[in-house]
Amino acid sequence: MYFQLGSFSTAWLGTKSFKPHKHFSGDEARSVFSDAQRLLKEIKSAGSLRAVGSVAFYKAQSNGDDINLYDDTDNNIAKLHGLRQQVRLY
Repeated sequence: MYFQLGSFSTAWLGTKSFKPHKHFSGDEARSVFSDAQRLLKEIKSAGSLRAVGSVAFYKAQSNGDDINLYDDTDNNIAKLHGLRQQVRLY
């Protein structure tokens, strides 16, 4: 088990690949990353986490950085807040 940090790396750092040794600087950052990796190994070996999910399709419309979801009668039922691009890629 591992954290997939590629999406965060692309959105926040403007890079295609995430390399902890490159992007984390300082002893505390490396310590947090090491602790997270150790915790993930413990969770995996103990089997204490089980992924359960469901999938649904809704009508949707963008609204700036957010996404509005609609039911079958076009009533707005939810707003999903998105992260905006943190670094200009081009």
